[in-house]
Formats: sequence, structure tokens, C-alpha cells
Amino acid sequence: MTVIGLGEAGCNLAEMFENNKIGDEVKLIDVGIEGDNCFNLKEEQTPEDYERNFPDVTSFLACQTNAVLFIGGG
Repeated sequence: MTVIGLGEAGCNLAEMFENNKIGDEVKLIDVGIEGDNCFNLKEEQTPEDYERNFPDVTSFLACQTNAVLFIGGG
């Protein structure tokens, strides 16, 4: 299973899966985040700005498993 976390809360929960070895792969998407399985977003002023300016994450989200758990905070 691939676990994807979006935002601070989503990433914190997704990392819990990684720490407990529940997910095969954990990917994190947030502002100011770094690492191999992390996608660093440009900081925006409003939620609408994030929607309007969200980058293409298609290749980042490509995964080897059929099961995906997406966790978003907001």
C-alpha cells in the first residue's frame, strides 16, 4: 500500500504509517518539506491560491502498488 500525506496534518499521519511499517511506501506533499519521497510546495496565501497554482505531481505520485491511502488535512 502507498500512503500519501497532504499538508502538515496529512504528512504527520502518513509518517505514523511509515514508522509502524504499515505502508510499503509513504509520500509527503507539503510546504518546506525535504527528502526522497517528499514534494515541496510553494507557500501560498490562501487555500484558493493552492488550488489555482497546484503543480503537476503526476510523476511524483506514480506508485508500484494498487492500494493507495490518501490523507489530507484541512
